[in-house]
Amino acid sequence: MNSNSRRFLLLDPLRGAAALAVTLFHCVAVHPHVSESALGRVLLNGWMGVFIFFPISGYCIAAATQRHLRNGIGSFLGRRWRRIYPPYLASVALAVTIGVAALPFNHGSASAFVMPVGAWASVLTLTQVFTSYAGRINPVYWSLCYEEQFYLVMALSLLFTRAQHRTAFLVAISVGALVMNAAGWHLQGFFTDYWIAFAAGIGVYYCVGDRANRRAGLMLLAVCVASAIVLHEVGTFVSLLAASAMLALAPVDGWFATRATRTWLKPAFALGFCSYSLYLIHVPIAGRVVSILLRVGAPVWLCAALGAAVSIACALLYFRWVERPFLVTRAPEVTRSLPSSQVQVSAAVV
Repeated sequence: MNSNSRRFLLLDPLRGAAALAVTLFHCVAVHPHVSESALGRVLLNGWMGVFIFFPISGYCIAAATQRHLRNGIGSFLGRRWRRIYPPYLASVALAVTIGVAALPFNHGSASAFVMPVGAWASVLTLTQVFTSYAGRINPVYWSLCYEEQFYLVMALSLLFTRAQHRTAFLVAISVGALVMNAAGWHLQGFFTDYWIAFAAGIGVYYCVGDRANRRAGLMLLAVCVASAIVLHEVGTFVSLLAASAMLALAPVDGWFATRATRTWLKPAFALGFCSYSLYLIHVPIAGRVVSILLRVGAPVWLCAALGAAVSIACALLYFRWVERPFLVTRAPEVTRSLPSSQVQVSAAVV
């Protein structure tokens, strides 16, 4: 990887794999015989994809803050809002539309969409994890609520003009999160619950993308290792494995990325490019597909295959028509040979 460019192109197929894992999990989780299928039992571990997303996001946001040192907090948060919120709000509208349209076929009730104004406000502002309405409309939104808080913490780090003060702030936040989690001090919806997974990605960035702060990166990774040892949380171990994979892939990033036009690599990069769209819309899309298949007694493998295939197809369209217009295009040199519809910044947020 070219550390001067601060782009990590292989993060795209890695985040694509994470999005696919989460999608497959939701495709089979409702199947009544999933536990009887070997494939189903494997796919039920797809929730771990979220803990691959977090360190990737940590890397990308650390790179983004580095680019905004001169522009300040307003510019950083403005770009994050443009990147995340319009596609998110569109996905809320899509989920509600599909849910309401499916009510007559599912013999369901519209009560799921009848919520107080405050509840809808929490959904529209990505603060529903602080309320009793977390999981409503679309269960995947919870992770975006934490991402929003991660961005705010990273924005606050921009208040420190000196690099050593900025990195010390992030290390202190990470140590504080470890202490809170170890002591059982949990505040509903507060970012410290999942900060360690995010911090693992920041640590990788400082190690391979901003080597002037490599010591801080090693300290952040050490805090993550300590958290995994002390708390024994599966999610933290998954995030550390993802961070380790990122460290291992960094030296060969350019070599692989320049071969992105090879047929066997195209699907992996394409899936990574539309991973945010896939993450946003796969539940309402796959949910309808799987619901139909269950009525005819479809096996687990068919629900997984068709649910994921339809979700990916819709995500490609959603990316093109909804997400892509809000991307800040800075196509790296190694991706110029890709079709223009598949080029985006590798540091785009999950």
